[in-house]
Amino acid sequence: MSVPQAGCYKSGIETHEARIIIGKKLGWSTLRCVREDHLDPTSTSDTFASRDAKKNIQKCSQSGTTVTKHHVLPDVTDREEIDRGIKSWMASRRGWQVATDSLRPWLDHRHRIYFIARQQGKIVGLTILSKINNGFVVKNCITFPSSPKGCSELMLSTTITDARVTGVRLLTFSASAAERLEPIDNLSGWKVNFLSTIFHQIASKAGLSKRHTFRAKSGARDAPLYVAFSSEAPPGLSAIYKLMK
Repeated sequence: MSVPQAGCYKSGIETHEARIIIGKKLGWSTLRCVREDHLDPTSTSDTFASRDAKKNIQKCSQSGTTVTKHHVLPDVTDREEIDRGIKSWMASRRGWQVATDSLRPWLDHRHRIYFIARQQGKIVGLTILSKINNGFVVKNCITFPSSPKGCSELMLSTTITDARVTGVRLLTFSASAAERLEPIDNLSGWKVNFLSTIFHQIASKAGLSKRHTFRAKSGARDAPLYVAFSSEAPPGLSAIYKLMK
């Protein structure tokens, strides 16, 4: 049986067993530096339970902001307005920006659902769901510079509520960086500790935990992911392997 030279494995019983085999029996190096935020919309009826979040949602709704669901590609006028909003959003960002995926809202639109936020008719935010086998990925959830406070909470709350009503059992925000790099199997020593420290400093400076904190308010749970690789991994991972060894 052929074994892949590197991989990323989800947490849980089956993944834990796979990690034991890979790390203990095969002698691979395993670590955790990424995680997946996910939730089951049907498990709770109270999205954004905190008082501050509820207050933000209420104020946003009172400002005339509404969120509508679209199973099909928005019309040309809305797409052009959204594209302009995305450009304004990108231009308004400050500080370190760490992104793993470019924002292309109209890609593969047949397998996407769009939630568009409007205030007095003007588009102020966009949430995109992408279909996967057992649920949906919250591909993007952004608010434009002109959006009122609480728009993010309102959009995500509307999205989760709609998923609950339609019987969706899984919403995932996909993989994202954790605050720390944690060695699990066959990794130790000062080099690993040094790399963990650097990783934590970068994560703190880039604010990688902010998204997780926001998602946790909606009821999302943090599931760690395992990264595993061997000494025969591809060049990039081999360099990391040698550094850690």
